[in-house]
Amino acid sequence: MIHVDSVGTIFRWTIRDKDGPINVSSASLKRVKFLKPDGSQLEYDLVFSTDPLDTGTGSDGRVEYVTIINDIDQEGKFEWQLKLTINTWTDHTSKGMFVVDSILF
Repeated sequence: MIHVDSVGTIFRWTIRDKDGPINVSSASLKRVKFLKPDGSQLEYDLVFSTDPLDTGTGSDGRVEYVTIINDIDQEGKFEWQLKLTINTWTDHTSKGMFVVDSILF
């Protein structure tokens, strides 16, 4: 569960098509878009995932974003979508969502 005011939460994605992970190492644009419960929007750069099991180069399709202060500042449903540009191709991934729970005080 993710809670309001969470800082340092890692969101990690593997970008894939029907054949498996896509090599995104040459991506000139890697962004994540967040739609907050109140309709406000955030957009951040993604980095290649550097988990010890990952290559950290994007060849495995893995990217991530780590939350900072004021990212997760509302209770409710957040939506996300990734946007990538690789060579002359630009597109968005499918959308996803997560729910943020309140804290006691």
